[in-house]
Amino acid sequence: MEEFRIGVEVLLDRGALDLEKSPFGILANQASVDRHLVHTKDLLSQRYPKTLKCLFSPQHGFRGEKQDNMIVSSSYEDSSTGLPVNSLYGENRAPSPEMLKDIEVLVVDLQDVGTRVYTFIYTMALCMMACRRDGKRIPGQVIWEGTNVSEGRGTTRPFEMFGAPYIRATELKERFLARDIPGVVLREIAFEPTFSKWAGETCHGFHLHVVDADLLDIYYVSLCLLQDVMDLYPDGFEWKAPPYEYEYRRMPIDLILGSRTLRLNLEQGADLANERKTWEEELSRFREDRKPFLLYE
Repeated sequence: MEEFRIGVEVLLDRGALDLEKSPFGILANQASVDRHLVHTKDLLSQRYPKTLKCLFSPQHGFRGEKQDNMIVSSSYEDSSTGLPVNSLYGENRAPSPEMLKDIEVLVVDLQDVGTRVYTFIYTMALCMMACRRDGKRIPGQVIWEGTNVSEGRGTTRPFEMFGAPYIRATELKERFLARDIPGVVLREIAFEPTFSKWAGETCHGFHLHVVDADLLDIYYVSLCLLQDVMDLYPDGFEWKAPPYEYEYRRMPIDLILGSRTLRLNLEQGADLANERKTWEEELSRFREDRKPFLLYE
């Protein structure tokens, strides 16, 4: 039988969020521990002492020291790490821009019992909305990890920009603009990664600037850019080979996209607008299928 592991243990084993290079914060409470009852803050501060920048506390406080019914917490300095502990159950119910300005990733490790009166899930939702407001992480750009195109690792703007030595930015931009996709502007750039793919070589590509987050579908944008790169540069473009995230057989891009079907469709020149319509229809069916099981509207 496969061993059961808690989320923070999986995170430490896999390093999936690249916390060694990404400044991050932690939203946690007294129940945020591993199987040995070591707190998530202690685990992550020991592993990533240079990039853990701040802590966030939900209702009842970071250590569960506050009681119920509007007993608020104040922000303070953590005694063991010296890090600021930002209260999200007091004057602020969601992280302010000031609280998020120094981090790129927010790790949430809260246990919830699934009852409506528990506030933790709402705190997490407000954090997600705040991260969206402040432009934290652009998940669609992670698809470049499954290719030989640099996703910007080794620069100060990973996932915001991408490129490769074989890309000619002007013609790629012309191809992409013909799709007439709203919400994003591509700015031509050249960069030299200091590590990771194409380290020390000049890559040509783009810095993505979000101009309308409400219109932007970054996953679709990234897929369109990927297809354009594949089409324009067949002699330069390559899929990344395994292993990837402890998987030694399947293609990394298949893990990132969720199946091999989309990769095969991309290779065959599929119409991505139709692909998008298909997954939106599947999402709509899922939402209908789940309705009988929802306890609340």
